[in-house]
Amino acid sequence: MNRRVDALRAGPAAKMDLVTFQIINGALIAATRAMAAILRRSARSTIIRETQDFSTAVFDATGRLAAQSEAIPLHLNSLGYSLSFCLKDYPAETLEADDILIVNDPYYGGQHLPDIQVFSPIVFRGSVVGFVGNLAHHTDLSGGIGSMNPTATDVFQEGMRIPPLKIKPARDLDAAPGRLLMANSRQPDTLRADLDAQIASNRTGQVRVLELIEKYGLDNLMASIAMAQDFSELEMRKAIREVPNGVYTGEDFLDGDGFDTEPLCIRVTVRVSDEEIEIDYTGTDPQARGYVNSPLASTVSAAGTAVRALLGHPDMLTNDGTFRPVRVHVPLGCLLNPRYPAPVRLRMNSAGRAYGAVLQALGKAVPARAAACGFDTTTTVNFGYFGERGYTIFMEPMRGGMGGASGMDGADAISQLLSNSANTPVEVAESDNAFLITREYSLRPDSGGAGEFQGGLGGVREYEITVERVEALFSSDRAIHRPWGSTGGGEGTIGRVVVIRNNGEAKQLPPNGAALTLHRGDRLRVETGGGGGFGDPNRRSPETVKRDLAAGRITKQFAQQWYGSGGGKAP
Repeated sequence: MNRRVDALRAGPAAKMDLVTFQIINGALIAATRAMAAILRRSARSTIIRETQDFSTAVFDATGRLAAQSEAIPLHLNSLGYSLSFCLKDYPAETLEADDILIVNDPYYGGQHLPDIQVFSPIVFRGSVVGFVGNLAHHTDLSGGIGSMNPTATDVFQEGMRIPPLKIKPARDLDAAPGRLLMANSRQPDTLRADLDAQIASNRTGQVRVLELIEKYGLDNLMASIAMAQDFSELEMRKAIREVPNGVYTGEDFLDGDGFDTEPLCIRVTVRVSDEEIEIDYTGTDPQARGYVNSPLASTVSAAGTAVRALLGHPDMLTNDGTFRPVRVHVPLGCLLNPRYPAPVRLRMNSAGRAYGAVLQALGKAVPARAAACGFDTTTTVNFGYFGERGYTIFMEPMRGGMGGASGMDGADAISQLLSNSANTPVEVAESDNAFLITREYSLRPDSGGAGEFQGGLGGVREYEITVERVEALFSSDRAIHRPWGSTGGGEGTIGRVVVIRNNGEAKQLPPNGAALTLHRGDRLRVETGGGGGFGDPNRRSPETVKRDLAAGRITKQFAQQWYGSGGGKAP
């Protein structure tokens, strides 16, 4: 707090009372949290209700990010980009309080087709003074089961595209626009319920912001937003000044394009100049034939998130101002900015490599803040069963180990930083989906990379099918290229997906994803990898090694290989 006050007194604080500023800014953040609570509690699907794959935010009158909830980092730095496309077609002065703007198209600022973004204007005395918005991942919006198609070669094969549209929910969701949307989902009732939850979330945000205006006045609200953005810019510039000027490079690889295992390179050059950073992805491989491309919105958000994560601090505000000192260049036609109509369903993995490459590059500049690579891969399994009551669809993003960092081991079996989604409890998965049971849910010993600070462990989840003909699709990566270690730490481990038929026959599935039909007694086993290690393994304390052995996190063989029989010394 003192850091904020000192910076504000030196800059924009002179324009406004600091106590009022703190109250208003805190209330805006609280509004986004209230929006998140409404969205989660009102949604029907597991992916929103349990996995929490959604984000909420407040924007200023020009559509720039003003406040956000603690949600999915890959979403929030890009929501304003999508809103800008909406406002080109539907200018703010044409909007009314009960209008919503809706979009999911990755070529209009969207992420991938299951992610529907909904924006609502904040109207005060007849004028639009800001916006609230949210993004939620929907279970099924055409395309393959769960809107996933591992063989897609264009975006049309991935689901239903929604360009920027303006609708009035009370009228249009029960009329032609709504009927068109519901007709393109295997679970129309769930789609409608989740859309209603998004709309209710925005209504909550509208009410909260209008209450602030009534209490403190419009001028104070707008001044507070501008001050918060200006202050975030000051803080980020200060953080960048602590990085030595220079040119730093990083690169990482995808296992393939979805059709073969020819590696795809993501390369970045980071230029630090005084208090600005330029992130240039020139040299990244051309766009892929398969669904591993990342749209520009995801890439820019990933790059900004990497800078925020490495150079920021826990109390740093995150809004439009945070990213003003960061310029991102992504050549059109490359893997991270594909030309229309390239498929992008698996964009989280390529965006994860874009994040990791920046992390690697900046880690060379500030080793004390560096971290090793985690299992930065979204391994998602979608199950679909068509029974007497129609479709039941279950999707579960799996979690791997985070990389070790200066001063700490990596976290175990946790969502990668760009995702930040939550675990779906086994009890919920089984009660909502009677066609499967979970045979195993555990950590993978020895899966974290060795180091002074060890990489987090990957996980295991094994499902058994209890009925005939369940369609399964999965997406993944890091089945070939291991997460890299940092400053002498060992590499993390790869993952794999295995189908075990009811006759005992086992087969490992392709690294990027596949579609298959499962029958009663078949099992699908998903193993995720662990993160890379940080620092020389010789410096890990014997007491810590012994503790890990006792907890079953590592085996004796792993300890002898990396730490010596007594720990602390490699053989």
